[in-house]
Amino acid sequence: MAAITHGQHSDFHWTAANLSFAILLGVVATAALWFFAGLLIVLFLSVL
Repeated sequence: MAAITHGQHSDFHWTAANLSFAILLGVVATAALWFFAGLLIVLFLSVL
């Protein structure tokens, strides 16, 4: 019983860490996308 409980706890911990990593990755990707879009707009306006 103890082994099963430990296994569930370990799996839950991994899922929480994976979720946090996924959220962090999403935030970084979104920030990078906006930065890239802003850079393109500035470049486009400076060319015009």
